[in-house]
Amino acid sequence: MSDNEEKEWQFCGYGSDSKYVVKITVAGGGMMNGNAYATVELEYTNEGDYQDDPECAECYYCEYGKTPSRMYIGNKVIFAEDGDHFDVIDYDWNGDN
Repeated sequence: MSDNEEKEWQFCGYGSDSKYVVKITVAGGGMMNGNAYATVELEYTNEGDYQDDPECAECYYCEYGKTPSRMYIGNKVIFAEDGDHFDVIDYDWNGDN
């Protein structure tokens, strides 16, 4: 390619967004729908938000395999003392629960 020719690029970026994501594997070894495994993904604005309050996040249930999916399931994760068990709820931060 000479200096006078312009390269055609595959994509043009118009902005970007970075998040800190914690992925917790919740199912593995094959699922009934043909997917390989599932995760609950906790999305934080940045690593500092995770360190300040790991229970406040946008939470998604994700499956990977033949029919991948991603579904919003709440905005607050509540961990048991053992650190392995947890619930995800859709919490109203304005106090209208």
